[in-house]
Amino acid sequence: MDRATRVGVALGAARGLEYLHEAAAPRILHRDIKSTNILLDDRFRARITDLGMAKCLMNDGVTSCSSSPARMLGTFGYFAPEYAIVGKASLKSDVFSFGVVVLELITGRQPVHKRGGAGASGAGTDESLVMWATSRLRDSRLVVAE
Repeated sequence: MDRATRVGVALGAARGLEYLHEAAAPRILHRDIKSTNILLDDRFRARITDLGMAKCLMNDGVTSCSSSPARMLGTFGYFAPEYAIVGKASLKSDVFSFGVVVLELITGRQPVHKRGGAGASGAGTDESLVMWATSRLRDSRLVVAE
């Protein structure tokens, strides 16, 4: 995809997420925003899909059912840190996951990248796209070098 198409996909997905969070009645917490849950039509307009793990929100932004699930739901690589640590999803965790999707659109990289080289077990290591991008935000010379 060219840059303009990627920006259009990001804007369309952002509008969809905004609708779920702000305009839908009741508001909806998706809990599994990821690139494969954003479908594109024949004109590359984004549509957010797979609301299988979604939760309706009450007026105060709290989920309408238990906010501490028995197990983690969602997809590794897209979890917000607070969701991964505490297990409590929020509108902010959906926005974090959307940020990972935007990073995918910008970089063309997967949310979790297998790095070559052998570790102690003889297998490669996983590198988070968020951690990879964070190091480049701290040192712009890394962006130029790549």
